[in-house]
Amino acid sequence: MSMMDMKTPTRHIMLYTPVPITIPFITRFSRDVETIDNTLPMNFRMFLLTFFGALSSFIVISYTTPLFLVAMIPIAFLYYLIQFSSLTNDRIET
Repeated sequence: MSMMDMKTPTRHIMLYTPVPITIPFITRFSRDVETIDNTLPMNFRMFLLTFFGALSSFIVISYTTPLFLVAMIPIAFLYYLIQFSSLTNDRIET
């Protein structure tokens, strides 16, 4: 369900109710817009900076020390196994 479909009933209520009742809805929509306009771009930028910083470090270490890649294969495999078993155990418990 898209965001427009979810907000359409609320928008209909806002248009046909008295003003004092609609003020909390308007402030809620303004907070959503503020989050989208200010917080999400900053978080996305930080994600990209962190991702490419980690990727460049991995590339430089792999280029200068090829033995690092040999050690990373079993570590990555163990990480995958632990993560997979942890996710399946969490699903069973809930």
